[in-house]
Amino acid sequence: DLIGQERKKLRAITDRMAEGLVVQDTQGRITYLNRAAEQMLGVKTRMVVGKLAHHLFHVHYDAAGQPVPFNQCPVRLKTEAGEIYKSEDEYFRRLSDRSLIPVQITSAPFVMDAEVAGSITIFRDITDRKHYEENLKRARVDAEASAQAKADFLANMSHEIRTPMNGVIGMLDLALETPLSPEQRDFLQVAHSSSQTLLSLLNGILDLAKLEAGQVEPEQIVFPLCNMLEDTVKLFATQAQGKGLEIAIKLDDQVPVNAVGDPTRLRQIV
Repeated sequence: DLIGQERKKLRAITDRMAEGLVVQDTQGRITYLNRAAEQMLGVKTRMVVGKLAHHLFHVHYDAAGQPVPFNQCPVRLKTEAGEIYKSEDEYFRRLSDRSLIPVQITSAPFVMDAEVAGSITIFRDITDRKHYEENLKRARVDAEASAQAKADFLANMSHEIRTPMNGVIGMLDLALETPLSPEQRDFLQVAHSSSQTLLSLLNGILDLAKLEAGQVEPEQIVFPLCNMLEDTVKLFATQAQGKGLEIAIKLDDQVPVNAVGDPTRLRQIV
């Protein structure tokens, strides 16, 4: 008959679903499982028809860690009240091996002849997604630990290097106050400028942690642009000579003597 054909069609459709489907009557007894539900729950429909889904599959615990009784089942309380129960943190029990599977579940009451006739529960196994989230969480923790280790290393190294650098700069300051030939003074001034630049670069290393946190803001100060450019070139003069090369800078007349900005960042770029 027509009704029988419609039932066969409906069963064929539900058996093709990737999600598990469980139908219960008003007493919470199972009346139907589709094939996906059978596979995920490790049962055959004939084994569980007429039995309470709560006792077989639901895994709910109260605040004391005790199993929730049937009359307090959160799924049943919602559907009895005519509401839809949704959860992505649910666990069902697989009867074949008693293992627990994480599921995304939606359970809703269905109405026949203007009365609630039971509930329909649709669920999917989200084990793979849970594993992905756990791996992602572990990767995030490892990345944060690595970043912290890097920040600690940079802070320690910068501190250790700055101490002797300050000593070098101090000695160069004293040397520049002694009688010197023009050539000696020029050499020491280049060494002094280079030391100051190196110290500034070391401070820049510490800015890495700030940069990652978005806390670095360029300076806006007046500085001698031409002198900065000339001093930057002098830093490489000795290396160039050692390779038989000459390095020089040619400044256009339009380049201003002074500028407003961040001399340390500009020096790094040059």
